[in-house]
Amino acid sequence: FFPQVAIAAVKVMEKNGISVFVPRQQCCGMPTLLEGDKETTLQRISYNLEMLLETTHSGYDLVCSCPTCGFLIKVLLKERACYSDDYQRSVNAGADEIKIPDNKGGTEGFVSLNKSMYHKILKDDGYFNALGPLKRIALSGSMLDMGEYLNRLYLENRFNTRFGRLVSRMVYFAPCHQREQGIGSPYEKLLALIPGLEILRVGGALDCCGMGGSLGFKESFYEKSVELGRFLFRKIEAAVPDAIITDCMSCRLQFEHMLPYKVFHPLEVLSRAYESADLAQI
Repeated sequence: FFPQVAIAAVKVMEKNGISVFVPRQQCCGMPTLLEGDKETTLQRISYNLEMLLETTHSGYDLVCSCPTCGFLIKVLLKERACYSDDYQRSVNAGADEIKIPDNKGGTEGFVSLNKSMYHKILKDDGYFNALGPLKRIALSGSMLDMGEYLNRLYLENRFNTRFGRLVSRMVYFAPCHQREQGIGSPYEKLLALIPGLEILRVGGALDCCGMGGSLGFKESFYEKSVELGRFLFRKIEAAVPDAIITDCMSCRLQFEHMLPYKVFHPLEVLSRAYESADLAQI
């Protein structure tokens, strides 16, 4: 749903001189995972592993405009994969050690643990262990949130900042699955470059729209869904915005259902700013 977001994604990429290729793919698998359909979930992810890794091997960068899809691929998919025998062999772990990637910059990028002490609990026995651990790690490491990707271009002075004016006051909500990727808030920095646009961030670590993926659609959860989101709705209303910006389309559905404001993906706003610049030159 929301094909206008995909259209905006392509337009923004092309405005930055990047050609776009859409490989064959299936749903990321999060909806079926949440419904407990493990067989379908693994089938979809297995297909995507092959197709998307083939794309990276052809020299393409992988980007994702949906934070939920990105969270599954970047975070959940690789969970516990580093404990697998395949991974331990790939990093030349000794017979009596388990090497774990050290995100804090330890010696040679790893923490070394005594295998005899930890081998019974540090195993690749999670939800996705039926899929190749090295492929899971490779795909997780190759995928970038699109805001993250565009922000990298900006930091490298390769991002097109020729925006037209958008005179508007909008609130930005960073959704749960974007926050859990640990990438900061890249879209906020890019949106701040648009002349005339006032961006106010709403919500913190404990704020949620309440939709909870597909749960908010269920009759049994609907009232709780609305109750969970009510604190955030009040914060948005207090800001008196012209519109809402959020990366997450589940949040978008909830906001459109509960609030009287238009809701946009950050890519739609960036695309509109590029279009505004084009019109100003006519």
